[in-house]
Amino acid sequence: MSWKRAAFWAVPIASWVSVVVVIGVLLPWQWHEWRNNVSLWPAAIEESRARGDAEMVAKQQAWLVRDERNGAITVAALGIVMALALAAPFAYRRLVPSERRAGARGILLTIPVLALIAFAGYLFLAEMFRGVIKG
Repeated sequence: MSWKRAAFWAVPIASWVSVVVVIGVLLPWQWHEWRNNVSLWPAAIEESRARGDAEMVAKQQAWLVRDERNGAITVAALGIVMALALAAPFAYRRLVPSERRAGARGILLTIPVLALIAFAGYLFLAEMFRGVIKG
């Protein structure tokens, strides 16, 4: 295997690892957020119902349905992306001939590419949270 071919395969392998890691973190977090958001609505609806505010109860029930639907769609989409990402190595193994696969050099070159992706992600998060985190 040449270094050129190894370099060619380093980017897709690093991208795949990044996707799996990010989705692996986002999926349980989104599941928890979804369940937490939905579990808060019944108490608010009962409080509004106890006050006799039928208009607010109707709005809150609509918001509950919206939150339930949006959460389910988001979790389902993340689950599908994770399933596709986990199926990618099997497709790679089956579809790419052995003489064209990345090999050890490709895996070795993946490490610096992953470091660049992690650094770019860190810069993105630092920019996103600028001013939020003090100290």
